[in-house]
Amino acid sequence: RLLRAGLDVIEDEKKVFFKQNESTQMPSVIQRAVALYPRIILTPHMSSSTDIAVLDSLTITINNLNQLILKGYCDNSLS
Repeated sequence: RLLRAGLDVIEDEKKVFFKQNESTQMPSVIQRAVALYPRIILTPHMSSSTDIAVLDSLTITINNLNQLILKGYCDNSLS
């Protein structure tokens, strides 16, 4: 039994979010999830757009660049 869920990632979400949708136009998985409201909340995939996430990304980037300049390598290198 599902008590509640928050869903942040939906396939092809650009087709669903940020526009007016009639329930008959939404993908069936979205229609089924919406039918479960208020137990499910649907949001666009936006967690990387929060102030904290942006600040964390900038901090990590600056730290990586400083380490690369000062030590010649970066712990977070992908290669």
